[in-house]
Amino acid sequence: MISDVLPRAQVFLSKPPASGSTASRPMIGLKSTLNVIDNSGALIVECVNVLKNKVNNGWGSVGDEIVCVVKSARPVSAATQASVTAVKVRRGDVRRAVIVRTKKPVRRPDGRFVRFDDNAAVLLNNKREMLGTRIGGVVNADLKLKGWGKIAAVAPKVRSKNPLVVHENPETSAKQAI
Repeated sequence: MISDVLPRAQVFLSKPPASGSTASRPMIGLKSTLNVIDNSGALIVECVNVLKNKVNNGWGSVGDEIVCVVKSARPVSAATQASVTAVKVRRGDVRRAVIVRTKKPVRRPDGRFVRFDDNAAVLLNNKREMLGTRIGGVVNADLKLKGWGKIAAVAPKVRSKNPLVVHENPETSAKQAI
C-alpha cells in the first residue's frame, strides 16, 4: 500500500513537542541534505545555496529554490543509457531544486503546526521545469501558493491547508497502481 511507504506528516494543535533539536533546528541552509523524491535518478542532494531568499537570512523553506550537489544517485548501466527512462543526473552534478518537505514545524494561520519526517526536494532543469516525470511522496500544499502548482499536480498526495485532510490525485494514483 502506498501510504506505508510515504513519509508521515505530523499535525499539532498548539506547540510542537519540545525535543532538543527540533525547536532550534533551522529550515534548509548550507550543507543540509535532502532526499530527492522524483525519478530523475538522484537519491540524496546537499544544499549549496538558497536562491532569492533575503528575508530568512539564507534559510530556505517549502517552495524555495536551492542550488544543490548530487551526493548519491542510482547507478547507470550500459543497457539503460540508451533507453528513454535513463538516469538524468550523476553523482557530483550541480543542479537546482525546489524544497517540497521540511522537518521544521510550519505554523498555519489557524494555529496548527505541520511537519514531515524528512527534508525533501524535486530537481529542476535550467528552465525551472521538473527534471523527473513522477513524484514519489507527499508534498506540502504551500507549493501551489508559491508558484509550483505543476509539482503539486504531479504528486500522488498533497498535504492541504487543513492538515487533517490529505488530497490524493486520482490520475497519479491510478497510474501508479498499474
